[in-house]
Amino acid sequence: MPELDTKTKEMVAIAASVAGNCIPCLRYHFKEAMKAGCTKQEIQEILEIANMVKQRPAQLINEAAIDLMQSVKKEVDHDNE
Repeated sequence: MPELDTKTKEMVAIAASVAGNCIPCLRYHFKEAMKAGCTKQEIQEILEIANMVKQRPAQLINEAAIDLMQSVKKEVDHDNE
């Protein structure tokens, strides 16, 4: 089975570091990616994609919290009638 090249592995590792909130990992893999030939532009794109993916669960939990707050308000309003 063919292996990923070092540059690709480091690109994946940067995205995983962002997703895992691991600053030491990000620092390490950023340096390794640069050594492996990644450009700043490639890393910027990786960071943008990782952040988009990471923000989706936060958006969903936020929506769930808003829904819960609205349901509580409806119950309180109903009880006050």
